[in-house]
Amino acid sequence: MNRSNTEDEKVYWQDLRELEGDQEFIRSFDNEFPEESTLERLLSEEKTGGSTSRRGFLKAMGFGIGTVSLAACSKAPVRKAIPYLFKPEELTPGVANWYASTCSSCTASCSILVKTREGRPIKIEGNPQSKLTSGGVCAQGQASVLDLYDSERLYLKGDSKNSKLKAYEKGPQISGGDTQWKEIDKLIKGKLSTGTVAIVSSTILSPATKKLIDEFKAKYTNVKHVTYDAVSYSAIIEAHGKNFGKAVLPNYQIDKAKVIVNFGADFLGTWIAPVRFIRQYTSRRNVQHLESQRSQSRHIQFESILSLTGSNADLRIPVKPSEEGIAILSLYNELAKNLNKAILNNVPPLPDRIQKEVVKAAKELAKSKGQSLVLSGSNDLSIQMVVNAINSMIGSYGNTIDLDNYSNQKQGSDRDMQSLVEEIKSDKIKGIIFYNANPVYDYPDFPTDKLKAMDLTVSLSNRKDETTSAVKYFCPDHHSLESWNDAEPRKGYFTMTQPTIEPIFNTRAAQDSLMVWMDKETSYYNYLQKLYKKGNQDFWDNIIRDGVFEQGTETVKTYPFQGNLEESKSSILSRRKTLKGSFELVTYQSVGMRDGKHGNNPWLQELPDPIARTTWDNFVSISSKNMKDLKLKQGDIVKLTVGKVSIELPALPQPGQADGTIGVALGYGHTKIGKVGDTVGQNVFPFTKVVNGAMSYSHYTAQISPTGERDDFALTQTYNSIRDPFVKRDGKAVSRNIVKETVLEDYLKDPKSGNTEKIPHYVSLWNDRAEREYSEHDWGMVIDLNSCVGCGACVISCQAENNVAVVGKSEVHRRREMHWIRVSRYYSESPDNPEVIFQPMMCQHCDHAPCESVCPVAATTHSIDGLNQQAYNRCVGTRYCANNCPYKVRRFNWFEYPNNDDFDYNMNNPVGKMVLNPDVVVRSRGVMEKCSMCIQRIQAGRLVAKKEGRPLKDGEDIKMACEQSCPAQAIVFGDRKNPESKLHKLYFNDSYAKKYKKEKQKHNLSVKDYKENRQPNIFLVLEEVKALPTVSYLTKVRNKTNEEHNKVN
Repeated sequence: MNRSNTEDEKVYWQDLRELEGDQEFIRSFDNEFPEESTLERLLSEEKTGGSTSRRGFLKAMGFGIGTVSLAACSKAPVRKAIPYLFKPEELTPGVANWYASTCSSCTASCSILVKTREGRPIKIEGNPQSKLTSGGVCAQGQASVLDLYDSERLYLKGDSKNSKLKAYEKGPQISGGDTQWKEIDKLIKGKLSTGTVAIVSSTILSPATKKLIDEFKAKYTNVKHVTYDAVSYSAIIEAHGKNFGKAVLPNYQIDKAKVIVNFGADFLGTWIAPVRFIRQYTSRRNVQHLESQRSQSRHIQFESILSLTGSNADLRIPVKPSEEGIAILSLYNELAKNLNKAILNNVPPLPDRIQKEVVKAAKELAKSKGQSLVLSGSNDLSIQMVVNAINSMIGSYGNTIDLDNYSNQKQGSDRDMQSLVEEIKSDKIKGIIFYNANPVYDYPDFPTDKLKAMDLTVSLSNRKDETTSAVKYFCPDHHSLESWNDAEPRKGYFTMTQPTIEPIFNTRAAQDSLMVWMDKETSYYNYLQKLYKKGNQDFWDNIIRDGVFEQGTETVKTYPFQGNLEESKSSILSRRKTLKGSFELVTYQSVGMRDGKHGNNPWLQELPDPIARTTWDNFVSISSKNMKDLKLKQGDIVKLTVGKVSIELPALPQPGQADGTIGVALGYGHTKIGKVGDTVGQNVFPFTKVVNGAMSYSHYTAQISPTGERDDFALTQTYNSIRDPFVKRDGKAVSRNIVKETVLEDYLKDPKSGNTEKIPHYVSLWNDRAEREYSEHDWGMVIDLNSCVGCGACVISCQAENNVAVVGKSEVHRRREMHWIRVSRYYSESPDNPEVIFQPMMCQHCDHAPCESVCPVAATTHSIDGLNQQAYNRCVGTRYCANNCPYKVRRFNWFEYPNNDDFDYNMNNPVGKMVLNPDVVVRSRGVMEKCSMCIQRIQAGRLVAKKEGRPLKDGEDIKMACEQSCPAQAIVFGDRKNPESKLHKLYFNDSYAKKYKKEKQKHNLSVKDYKENRQPNIFLVLEEVKALPTVSYLTKVRNKTNEEHNKVN
């Protein structure tokens, strides 16, 4: 528990057991290296991976990586080493090439830059030229490069007809057995004209692919195309068609909203386009906006479960799913009263605590008319129509909502899919072609048994999954990093996809398959080029090089609202019936797994959930009050039943969850997606159902009962704790201050608000030096807690950049996770509705680093420019450094993770190893590791500047992996000795920065300089231990009143 130095200030806590004072948990919480039983030690010895020496391992790795890299340049077998006889002109060994492309991990289709080494993609970054994402990319986008190297893309480990072919030979299959493209094409073409054939796909953003499908339908007039999304947004699209005559997904412009009132839409985590929304959201809340505009946007959230977006809200109100529709109706009426409009009669009353907040929200929306926005994550048509009416009333359309430059990112129609399923059940469909769709897994009651009776069942997926395993013909598509394509995520805004590697397997673009079956004698590349080139080679070259282009935007117009709200009200009220004693279930997308498409990706499975901090599982989240009522403890397995469907999952008490509700994440419980994802968690898509023509993700009649069994979670929040037994300050017992926050009204009066505590220093082992004796640079980092939303993109970016190993659920449970950066989540106030704050924590690169003084072999040392360095080949694994680190950011390699089949993820097979960054050594057993501040990037940037004969360019030559990928731009790295650097300006106060710059030459900065001349909102974590970290943080500012901030909910 983290308490401040006065009794009336907030109490921060990370786990309910910590808040409740569970002594057994607290003892475990404080123990960084828990003792293992004898059995565990014996089992651990079995995982050591043999007796290969480190030198031998490095030799083998060097040869192996060079070998598999050649697969990118030819069709040679992955394991056969062939030297360059004629080196490709664009490839220089040791030098990275970058290609603009498009991320296909979700339908947001963010423009990206792909880093390749020796012809193999190893890292993904956002494209800074993209106006939609401004260089940001999410955790799923970062992890998509690992999907490329999934050794089970085409053959699952348990397949009875597991192919013995080499990787580059694996390709099309008939009934699970290998075949040739000519053979499978001949069979499919012979059956395409027999009866009605449906192409079933998820949302397609590619205009070229859509045009090609239309041509395919024109040739085969018996073919129809049905689009559905595993997580549907069709109610929003249909509602706008009915209310405004524009059946589109609006372009929501959160950056233009002063007031946001949101009902359950997790737009910072999973809703529509999180990267774009994070950038827009934080642009009105970060320190730059605070300083320039002296204001922040106001965010009010009504929701059932604690989402990533809700955790960032200024004001959050827990509501049940059955109360959400009533709250929206009440908001409409309160706004109507404020704006002298007619109200809806006979709206049931809400509980006083909710109604009070609805009234407050209505007043704020009315006051900011034209600069406000109301959102709802519901897929209920009636609810979306009322939300449309509210937005029309407050002038959102034409201002914060754009229907002219609309989003294409979700196009699925639940009504069309429901009709198709009925046709399949009645044997009216004779053939199906699945394209990027997995309805056997993610569509409830999909008639899988009917597929066997059809003449033609084809999968154009890029990997084996449940649907692919159920069809006869598997025509594997390329991974997007092997493909040519285009995308139009927003009307008039295009992103291009180009291949960054030769196909690893014997795959073929889905579009090329359609063209072969249409007897077109051209390739999809030529088809695409012809569509865009139009005789202008320069234009084609430019859009491929830049990756993005815009054809102009439409003038944003307003549209009159049309609709019968009385019908909508009646529909909402009719769904409120509940069974006595039942719970209300909410199924939702987790930030890591989302709809489950990437279920076989170990990076995403081991990414901690931003709120619960769990890995490798989904779970049943229940409010702490309901947990006590049911006499459940964390980890107790419960049986969850909705109708005739039941599953069993462990229960987790979730602070902030509405009483009487249950939450379970979608995207887990695969049965045929690969060795990583199969049997992880439970599939809750069967709980979803179509209601009034739209897929519903909440139920009002869920039942829950204990099973008497337990399953421990692999949690990360309560590991690596930096709490401390209470120490005395001014005669009072207090604990360490980890995070600091204030409210907007206080910050505007005094920027030091929330950061006024006087820090006493403990006795230091170091003498206070007059100056920091660094040569040319003094590297440091500032993290803006106003911008950090806790999305976890930095965690996966760091993992990809630095070859961080995946260890699996059992090792995470033993506190042996290897991530170099963690995003700590802290609660404050009541567990019924806590405030939440996120804090990225990595090695702080302390000037007085406690780890350096205890290493007996000097494996951890200080560089000449202020970084704490780790010499892996000198480390003997005493772990003294980890024990002495107050920030708990060092990681120990308990096992030989590479080449070890007990860690069967990606480092134990040649294809999986292709993702490894050759600039970063792969660590071996018994070695300590930690954040290196991407030293390889610093060196690369220095070399570029030296080669060009110029100084380093701040923010251009060197960017940390976490910094570059952050959608919120919360992390800033730079040289504190450079007065022109962004970091220098963020860290030092204006008067000192001017004085320093005036001296016209850099000088070594003293400890006093850093302490007394920093900005008033800058703080250091655990400053009292006098480690002098070079990573600093900006105080969190919330846009709420002091009364809202200090009350106990």
